Amino acid sequence: MFDSTVIDIAWFALIGMAAMMAACFQAPLTALVAIIEMTHSSQVIVPALFVIVLACLFMRVFFHQESVFVERLRFMGVSSNISAFQRYLRHHTIKPVAEEVVLLPMIVPIERVKDLASSMVDYVVFKNEDEWRLVRRIAVLDVVQTLDIGPQKWLVVSNDKVSMSLDKALISSDITVIEEPSSLETVLSWFQKTGQSDVLVSLPGSSFCLVSRHRLDQFLLENDEE
Repeated sequence: MFDSTVIDIAWFALIGMAAMMAACFQAPLTALVAIIEMTHSSQVIVPALFVIVLACLFMRVFFHQESVFVERLRFMGVSSNISAFQRYLRHHTIKPVAEEVVLLPMIVPIERVKDLASSMVDYVVFKNEDEWRLVRRIAVLDVVQTLDIGPQKWLVVSNDKVSMSLDKALISSDITVIEEPSSLETVLSWFQKTGQSDVLVSLPGSSFCLVSRHRLDQFLLENDEE
């Protein structure tokens, strides 16, 4: 069929063996490399490739069978349908996508607010009754500058101490708090279910961090390019 100048009956056995290996293990390239190494001949490549491709197509298209290892696990009831993307997410915690936040009380001394100018953190969180609120650090500092104009409604004076009422001074957004997830897969699933763009994660030691959908997508795109 392939007009080979040298016909060796052993080739048929080797090609059949390669087809069996490729079909059982769903590893066509491995089977092809194995037969080339055993024959040390380039003449066997075309007929072997022809038979190997046919064997793999028959197993997948007509019999809908995976490799013998996958089928064995499926028979035992321990097969896994996890995609490579899901596996990647499960191997990463939220640390690469988490942003540090400054936790402040709702009534905070002016001196402490002014100290935010030296901070590199972008977000401030505080609790108003049972709701957690999120605001940008720069917005808090901008409000403090209005003191140059005169007394403001958000000023709270108690025991000769001047403080700021964050709920009166700022337009903040409410944010959901969740426990620290085990992996990025859990966070991504949460974003997809809720449709929210940010979430506040409670960490051990009464601390918090912010995880945003934008930052998560950016992390996944950067690693996909690498």
